[in-house]
Amino acid sequence: MFEQNKIVLIPTQVFFDASGKEVDRRIGALPKEEVIKKLKELKFIR
Repeated sequence: MFEQNKIVLIPTQVFFDASGKEVDRRIGALPKEEVIKKLKELKFIR
C-alpha cells in the first residue's frame, strides 16, 4: 500500500522524560495545539 501510494514517511512524535525514557509516542502529524496539550499533560510545560 505504501509503495503503491508513494508514501515514504509517516510523521512520528516521540516524547521523552528528562532521563531519556520514552513516555509517549504519536504516529501522524499533530497540530501545534495538540503538542502543547501533550507537553502540559506530561508536565513538561505549564
